[in-house]
Amino acid sequence: MEVESEKTSEKDEEEDDMESTVSEKKDDSGDEQESIDDDESGDRSKDESYLDRASTIGSESVPASPASQGDLDSDALQAQKNWKKSIMLVWRAAANHKYANVFLHPVTDDEAPGYHGIVFRPMDLTTIKKNIENGSIRTTSEFQRDMMLMFQNALMYNNADHD
Repeated sequence: MEVESEKTSEKDEEEDDMESTVSEKKDDSGDEQESIDDDESGDRSKDESYLDRASTIGSESVPASPASQGDLDSDALQAQKNWKKSIMLVWRAAANHKYANVFLHPVTDDEAPGYHGIVFRPMDLTTIKKNIENGSIRTTSEFQRDMMLMFQNALMYNNADHD
């Protein structure tokens, strides 16, 4: 029994060492406030208190005024227009590649018998271009996803064909 009680008291001491202490302090108005002091680190550093204040600054934000909202919309439209122009350069480079002809148009069953039985979401460069133009593809990751899908479809169909 004595050994067991010694283990328990050692465990309690370790837990006490690891816990933070809570002390009561009075602020300028005389109200009591609780503050937490970690035993290991002592007082909180100036950087930590700055981070605490910075994290609460933006939490009570004021809604944007109509004028600034319009500016944001026009900036977003301009950014999307610039992105579309840039991604079309990438699309054009892929479409002008010497082996791009097999990827330019949707695959038909006449060209590739059984294609639609193997490939469930066909993709080609013309469809990708249309999706960029109509806004279905709005980000670089969506463009990359569809390009990779197009190549993966070719690999799936041709691997199944050559087994």
